[in-house]
Amino acid sequence: MATQFIFIDMEARIERGKRAKPALLAALAVAGLSLSACADSVGLENAPKVASVSDLDSCAAGNAGEAVFVEDERMLYVCGEEGWKAELEPAEYEQNCGAAVVSNDSVSKCGEDGTFRDSRDGRVYKCVKIGDQTWMAENLDFGEIVHSSGNQVKASTAHAQKYCYNNDSTNCAKYGGLYQWHTAMGLCAEYAAMDASALVGNPPRGICPAGWHVPTQDEWEKLVEFVPSPDSNTVGRELKSKTEWSERQFCTNKIENWYGTMCQGYVAGANGKDLYGWNALPGGFFGNVRRPRPPGQCFIVCPPGHRDYDDEAEFLDDADEFWTATESGSKTAVKYSIFPLGDSMRGGTADKAFHSARSVRCVQD
Repeated sequence: MATQFIFIDMEARIERGKRAKPALLAALAVAGLSLSACADSVGLENAPKVASVSDLDSCAAGNAGEAVFVEDERMLYVCGEEGWKAELEPAEYEQNCGAAVVSNDSVSKCGEDGTFRDSRDGRVYKCVKIGDQTWMAENLDFGEIVHSSGNQVKASTAHAQKYCYNNDSTNCAKYGGLYQWHTAMGLCAEYAAMDASALVGNPPRGICPAGWHVPTQDEWEKLVEFVPSPDSNTVGRELKSKTEWSERQFCTNKIENWYGTMCQGYVAGANGKDLYGWNALPGGFFGNVRRPRPPGQCFIVCPPGHRDYDDEAEFLDDADEFWTATESGSKTAVKYSIFPLGDSMRGGTADKAFHSARSVRCVQD
């Protein structure tokens, strides 16, 4: 059965999830059962399935504590004192989003030659030790390509989807894939707009190879603090590759008018020193930009100064941006950026939702 993702009334579902566990505990107490006993006797993987909530049998004393998985909501419902209640959020029940777990997913460690092999697809990555951390020395490139006009709906340690810069597979081979946050964390698409802090794991593997994980904000900060920087703002220059940044031209003065965004002046990007072999390349990212529509899209005379902006997602090359495993809210996550025209590496936040994709640089467990 094809996986269905439900985005209607998302806020209501989030609130329902917050209330679910207390309600479940109360229900099980009334039924004379414990949560652990229920889990042991039923087992999430053995729970019967129905297509929708309307297909659930009536909830009564005779089936108190019974757990049933509702497929169209990807929720586990439990019969209690107040009737059927959602007990778990979708990814708690099935983080793999329907993908099968691969048997050859063996743990890999950075070898003495500065490489390791991802047993899932056989790709060999460069790796480097910086301080007491061991990082991939290139961006992750795991999963199948999906066109940027579509959403990434497959995400697990066994199977994932990725965007390639400008929808060109050669860019993935060179710069790595660009992933939506939920994909990077190996979670179902519902978590683009839901709090997933309880599900990311410790360490938060996400879609990294076994033995590696998506770095947290603290781990990124540890990297930034280790790299010597005279004015604490040149970390990006030390980690940038020695080539390619200067080969790109970047706009220095963007002017918006009725016909779109225009550029008045270009300058070449600045190469880095690559002191540690971390080798940050200008891989860009994918996100929403806001631009004025041309006047022809005004069906009536537009008032003076009026600008009717439209959101449009596109590939951008004015930074190399990386996801962290740390959320800053239910709809945003922390990112780190290296800029082509500057020397810094900066932390910030970005939208977790669809059409917001960035690189993943894994760190060893």
